[in-house]
Amino acid sequence: MRSKIIAIVAGGILIAVIIGILLLNVVVEVEQRKALENIQIEFVDVAVKDIGFIDVGLEISLDMYNPNDVVATLDRSEFELWFNDNYLGEGTILQETDIPPFASRQVDTEFNLSYLEAGDTVISALTEEQHIWRIKGTAHYDSVLGTIDIPFDIIR
Repeated sequence: MRSKIIAIVAGGILIAVIIGILLLNVVVEVEQRKALENIQIEFVDVAVKDIGFIDVGLEISLDMYNPNDVVATLDRSEFELWFNDNYLGEGTILQETDIPPFASRQVDTEFNLSYLEAGDTVISALTEEQHIWRIKGTAHYDSVLGTIDIPFDIIR
């Protein structure tokens, strides 16, 4: 009888420890992904990958700097790219990226630029003194509790 009580108590302690570890893991995941809200994104490079009839396929390299004191984790993202209020198109970042504290990571993503939007952008770039880039979208991170979406709107 005594061994059964010891086994039940040990099992209860083991379950409590496992639940504690899972909850700690969830807290760490949420901190890592919430750190995405402060990420600073800059353009590094643009390369032509494909020329089509209605658009140009580009590969865009972005530098993502993490000013936080915890790792920032990006699971995936969709975004729109704008230049001087001219819509350029949509892009996605599909690769999971961990950005260490106070460090940068380069992320490459494909982007399709429509010829129609490109024309308006060239005119805007030539005629307007101020050049404003805008990346607007949603960063997604997957946790034990499900997917958490963080909208972002970066204007430079």
